Amino acid sequence: MYLPFVFIFFVQFLCSQENKETIIQIGGLDRYDSIPPQKLEDAHLRVWYEFIHEITRGNKGETIKDTMVLVVGDNYSVYYDWTREIKYKQMISQLDNAKKTTKFITYKSNAGFEEIANNDSQLFEFTLNRDNSEILKDRKKGMIITTDLDDADIGDEKLYLLEEKIPFPKWQLQDETLEVMGYKCQKATCNFRGRNYTAWFTMDIPVNDGPYKFYGLPGLILMIEDSGKLFCFKAVGLEQLNNTEIISENKEDYIKCTPKQYKSIKKRMRETIFQYYSQGETLYVTKTTLPVQYEPIEIE
Repeated sequence: MYLPFVFIFFVQFLCSQENKETIIQIGGLDRYDSIPPQKLEDAHLRVWYEFIHEITRGNKGETIKDTMVLVVGDNYSVYYDWTREIKYKQMISQLDNAKKTTKFITYKSNAGFEEIANNDSQLFEFTLNRDNSEILKDRKKGMIITTDLDDADIGDEKLYLLEEKIPFPKWQLQDETLEVMGYKCQKATCNFRGRNYTAWFTMDIPVNDGPYKFYGLPGLILMIEDSGKLFCFKAVGLEQLNNTEIISENKEDYIKCTPKQYKSIKKRMRETIFQYYSQGETLYVTKTTLPVQYEPIEIE
């Protein structure tokens, strides 16, 4: 049996805010969809992962840490950025505060922005520092559906859909064991889309799932890392769920894309930065590109 709850970061506070009598729906960018979603099944487990990944900013390497969450049912699961709504509200609040002292807002090309901006202006900026994507696994069919919101163009958001048939990797089980979160885990290795991975899974939680697109072991993956140590997912919290549904939302407004197209879209979204300043009664906003290089987790 797994623990009903393990405290991590601010999770205890956020979970306490949920009304336990209310059905919580997981698996839809419902902020942008007006058509009622379809229930797939009830969820029974939520797992928080610390996701550590490397980026290059300018000529220097940086380590980024995100809190991701996996919500698991008998046949389906959903994986997403746990803090995305908080980050979204912070971004909107920042922009709304800037609007309070102005009457007009003007969007400029970067070149036009630089021409107007002057040294007396107070310049602010914000990045799209959240991951809007959701990964829905249908483990029985080996289908993985990624949905994403591209809001790198203010007022012209787009929804993308990537459907893939991904059988679970050809895992090689090892005798080596490791303790993660107090659970005895067994080692397994595989190659997934161009990178070699070492995973640690526990038979104490007999769930065939894991973070991102990883699954296919006889127990829950609590930690997985690539051989180059560029990407590491480590479980930091568990919670048994009640009154929680995994859903699938309407996809009519989504733009279908290929893995190659989605990789390009994701790169642009991650590298976008917004800059703004007020001058008189006008708020000027532009966007430009950050000097940041993200290593793709999938290289094949």
